[in-house]
Amino acid sequence: MNIPVNVPVNVPVNTRVNTPVNEPVNDPRSGLRLAAPVAALFALALLSLVSCSDSMGSNSGSSTVKAQVPATANLSTGLARYSTDCASCHGPSGLGTASGNSLTNCESCEGSFDALDVRIRATMPQGNPGLCSDSDGCARDTAAYILCAFNPDHAEGCDGAISNAVVPATANLTSGGAQYDTGCAFCHGANGSGTEFGSDLTSCQVCGGDFEDVENKIHTTMPPPNPAACADADACAENTAAFILCSFNPSITDGCENVSTKAVIPATADLVSGAADYGTKCALCHGVDGGAPGTRNLIGGACSNCQGPFETLESKIHNTMPPSNPPACQGACAENTAAHIFCEFNPDLAEGCPP
Repeated sequence: MNIPVNVPVNVPVNTRVNTPVNEPVNDPRSGLRLAAPVAALFALALLSLVSCSDSMGSNSGSSTVKAQVPATANLSTGLARYSTDCASCHGPSGLGTASGNSLTNCESCEGSFDALDVRIRATMPQGNPGLCSDSDGCARDTAAYILCAFNPDHAEGCDGAISNAVVPATANLTSGGAQYDTGCAFCHGANGSGTEFGSDLTSCQVCGGDFEDVENKIHTTMPPPNPAACADADACAENTAAFILCSFNPSITDGCENVSTKAVIPATADLVSGAADYGTKCALCHGVDGGAPGTRNLIGGACSNCQGPFETLESKIHNTMPPSNPPACQGACAENTAAHIFCEFNPDLAEGCPP
């Protein structure tokens, strides 16, 4: 477009005005008096800015492409991963620290979800790249958490992502049930619905987040009279948390199907002594191989006391066996004999048996 140099900026482009080249021109928008050549250049600049504004979409309502968070991502697991592997550098709220940049509006957070997923998988954490591979969904879940927690304006699908607690495969529901019955049921009820002494666990606040929240609550505060009673040296807190989530809160819990429900043989059990005790005190009634007929059968489903925690069978032996002389097999005898029955006759119902 040819704009005459003597056109004031407040006059239509096609209007010619006889203004001397060096005579100042009033610009009503700025209060400036500009020489005609400068006014013309200023007009061109304004036209260029309008053109750029339209092409960039800053005023046209166009939107940035958002990262699509996959429905398979788990935000609770992502939070746990982030807290463990990322927060020390990037800060608990993603605002960064002296050791790591802010993750709000980060370059990898804009655009494709895969860009952030791949970056985490290949380069994070800096001290140990590859620690967060996607064999267990680590990179996926961490990326989802970073996007949904710190960059919600750059993400779509956060509402569809999983936010359930994920029970670790190392937990044992059978042991957790036994530990719950011993240390928790008196206050919280056999079915977790609460009593006058303890809250309802079927809708507990701490159950609506990460598995680690429930585990840590038990580990540090339960049972109230003796919080140290359920430390995790024997996975007590982990197993009890798994039992509470899978039994009382299955709708907000994932991974229950992958958790063991087998009896756990204590490391202190002596199978050699157990075999000897079984031979002298039990074999006459139950058979050398445990396969006596009827109610004396100790194999599989026929053995009702073999379907739950190890302690169930151990207590049965301790309190009632042999019927003619119950005190004859208590303490270590009951533990060793129960281990023998599980490992020799019911290995599919037990874990921890020696190879």
